[in-house]
Amino acid sequence: MMNVARSMLPAYALQILRPAWIDGKPSDLMSQHDLVWSGQGLHDIPIYARRDGFIIFDFPRSASYSGGEVPSHEPVAGVRMPENIVDAQKRRARLRYQRLQYMNAFLACLYSGYSTIQKTGTAVQPPITPTTYFSASEQVAGHWQIYRHGGPDLLSSPSVSSPVLQSATVAHATELMMQCYGVLSDTGIVLVALVYMACHQYGNHQFDSAHLIAWSACEMLINRLWSDLLKDLDVRNGGHTVINGQRRKQLEGRDFTASIVSQSLSLHGKLDDEMLARLDDARRKRNAFAHSLEPVSSDDVGKAIRTATDLMTHVIGSRITSQLSYSSND
Repeated sequence: MMNVARSMLPAYALQILRPAWIDGKPSDLMSQHDLVWSGQGLHDIPIYARRDGFIIFDFPRSASYSGGEVPSHEPVAGVRMPENIVDAQKRRARLRYQRLQYMNAFLACLYSGYSTIQKTGTAVQPPITPTTYFSASEQVAGHWQIYRHGGPDLLSSPSVSSPVLQSATVAHATELMMQCYGVLSDTGIVLVALVYMACHQYGNHQFDSAHLIAWSACEMLINRLWSDLLKDLDVRNGGHTVINGQRRKQLEGRDFTASIVSQSLSLHGKLDDEMLARLDDARRKRNAFAHSLEPVSSDDVGKAIRTATDLMTHVIGSRITSQLSYSSND
């Protein structure tokens, strides 16, 4: 039997799981599915917010996030699947992962916006996974059908008492993603998605993994500051010394640990003393766990995550916050 072709991946959607109405509560049953905000996201992805708490990412309209087609093929017993089919399936899987990472980075910026725009704290919802995103299809202009992977299904809506997510917060998330990209390119998407994962792990009392993730984000940011400093010090950029390819390779090699790099950044005025102390503390806690499995406390994790977001704020130039909350019930 021939395996049918798989068409390009559709638009994706996520649901705010607080849950919340976006931009205000509906005046009647029909208006709860209205689009209340639209904007152009990073990589030219149209993003739409629906009043009932769904945010739609029109990925097929972006050159960077569209595609995923897999040609049809006729399986032959004892014969390996054609290489072009295998490659197409791998590209489809990779594209799905990139989309989910994009959506989780958006959630990180959105929950940061809860603090920055709405001046409120709230626990983050679980990251989007291959089983929790929705597919979306525009039926007519401005009217989207959102459905689960098994096909059309009745979707839950916020209740009368559900809070409101301001459309300004959605707009803020979109802009913050662009600012992260403007400074860090696609690494910025990876970083904010990592921090979001750390916040979620913190909320689930997974303190060890949350701390490891937070420190990884810190180390990536330290290395970025170090790379920028080396560029500034090069005579070709107005600095005082020659940093050619071989020297840069040595300076960015294993001989220069995170401890040495952060100390050097401090000596050159790229990190203040408080941030240096916070980074040293997070690094020591990370090493103690990685090498001796010393326990990591919730306080350790909270400090490490806040250090990561504060350092990201320093690098990007726009405020990024972490939402930290966990249940203490037995």
